[in-house]
Amino acid sequence: MELSVAPEPRLVWVDTRHRDAVRGLFEAVFGHPLSAAEWDWKYGEGRGQALALEQDGVLTAHFGGLSRRIVHKGELRWACQVCDVAVAAQARGSLRRKGALYTLAAGFLEAQIGWQAKHLLGFGFPTNRHYVVAERLGLYGPVDEVHAAQWPAQPLPAWRTPRLQALGAADLAGAWGPQVDALWARMRAGLAECTLGVRDADWLAYRYLRHPRFQYQVLAVRTRWRGRLLGVVVLRAHAEHLEWVDLVAAPADWPQLLQAVRAQAAQQGLPRVEVWSTQSQLPRWQALQPAEVRSLGIQVPGNTHSPGPELEAQRGRWFLMAGDTDFR
Repeated sequence: MELSVAPEPRLVWVDTRHRDAVRGLFEAVFGHPLSAAEWDWKYGEGRGQALALEQDGVLTAHFGGLSRRIVHKGELRWACQVCDVAVAAQARGSLRRKGALYTLAAGFLEAQIGWQAKHLLGFGFPTNRHYVVAERLGLYGPVDEVHAAQWPAQPLPAWRTPRLQALGAADLAGAWGPQVDALWARMRAGLAECTLGVRDADWLAYRYLRHPRFQYQVLAVRTRWRGRLLGVVVLRAHAEHLEWVDLVAAPADWPQLLQAVRAQAAQQGLPRVEVWSTQSQLPRWQALQPAEVRSLGIQVPGNTHSPGPELEAQRGRWFLMAGDTDFR
């Protein structure tokens, strides 16, 4: 009697043909669906890339990455935000070194990140548990970690409250576009020593105003009396706090932005403001107003598998906020 042997899993680059299979894998692994609209928002039109394991026509593991334009050491480069790592139950035995999952992750990093690839740097937001697995496999090394800083809401009298104006996609595509781009230029100059994602008008419109699932407040902030444009803040209301998701402004104007956001939290009846920050950048936030800080148990890894910049050249540089994730 002959025994049937299951075929070896093979690596496949994911495209629109695999979208429904990826969505099914996500629901099985994470317990909630990934909508077709969100898959398109992430991966459509070349915004992302993913490698998968396929066995008997079924996707059993997925390793994704989103392309992000960044400024690193003063130059525009590409980075890849690793995300959407999903492994079906039947494939989890491959977590050992040189197993199928290692082959999947290594294949992605070799093709996508490093000196010879499109993306110079890789980064992401794995939990400590997932990070430890990747580090043990020799794929990642530590670059930074993510903390949350928070301040209590603070109402202000009307004469002291900065003026806020909601911006829509049409605003950013029109007259507001050059103003936001000028804010971004000032932010980039003020954070010249940092590695940070581009925050121009096109990015704000795509990231926040076209998001298929979350609702954000994209607000221009002006001084009360002279109307000087201070910056743009991106906020998201939660049940117990107002999340300061992102900003575009010169660092010199951040104290007034914090004042505006704390006042906005008070107006919305929320008790506090929370911002996510890489640990290396916490002193910038603490300098605005002393904050209560806690670790989120989220690591920021660098690629150690494929040839690329040394980790030491990346440590202490990443300026990351919640808006730099794909899940906030």
